[in-house]
Amino acid sequence: MTRVLTTLLLLLSLLLPVAACAAVAEIDSVTVEISNGVKSSFVVKNAFTPQIDEAIASGVPTSFTFRAEVNLSHGLFWFDERFAAIEFRHTVKYDTLKQEYSVVREERGREVVRTADNAEMKRLMSVVEPVSLLPTAPMKSGVKYDLRIKAELSEVKLPLSLDYLFFFVKLWDFETDWYYHSFTYR
Repeated sequence: MTRVLTTLLLLLSLLLPVAACAAVAEIDSVTVEISNGVKSSFVVKNAFTPQIDEAIASGVPTSFTFRAEVNLSHGLFWFDERFAAIEFRHTVKYDTLKQEYSVVREERGREVVRTADNAEMKRLMSVVEPVSLLPTAPMKSGVKYDLRIKAELSEVKLPLSLDYLFFFVKLWDFETDWYYHSFTYR
C-alpha cells in the first residue's frame, strides 16, 4: 500500500510543475459594437495544449463552449439582471483517412469548414467573429451594462466505456476566467 501511495505522490509531484508552467487560456482581442443590441468578437489565447492537440490528431471530437452575456449592472451590493445571453460551440473532428479537419461553428448556422491546415483549424476554433447578443428588452440610454465572456473546453467524450480506462482525459479540460467589459448605452 505504501509503495502505491509513494508512486502516486511521485507522479503527482512530476506533473504539478508542468501544469504550473503551462500557459493559461484567456479571452483576448475583444471588440464590442453597441447598436440594436451588442455584437462582440474575441479570441481565446493559449487554448491548445499538447494533450488537446494529441486528442484532436487521434480523431477525438473536441468542442470549445463559449458563453457571452450582457447584464444590467445594479452595483456592488445587488444582483445584476441578465439582459442578453448566448452560448455556442466550436467543434473539431479530424478525419485520419482524409487528413482533414472539420470545424463546426454553431453561431454561424452550424457552418462546417474543412481544412488540412492545423494552424487554420486552430484559428477557426479559437476566433469568434462578431456574434450578436439580442437583448430581452430595449436598451436604456445612460444605463450601465456589463459584458461577460467565457470559454471552456467541453469534456472530451470517448466512445463506449473507454472513459473508464482513460480517466485522465479530464486533465485536458480548461476554462478561462470571465472577461468583463463595462459600458454605458448612449
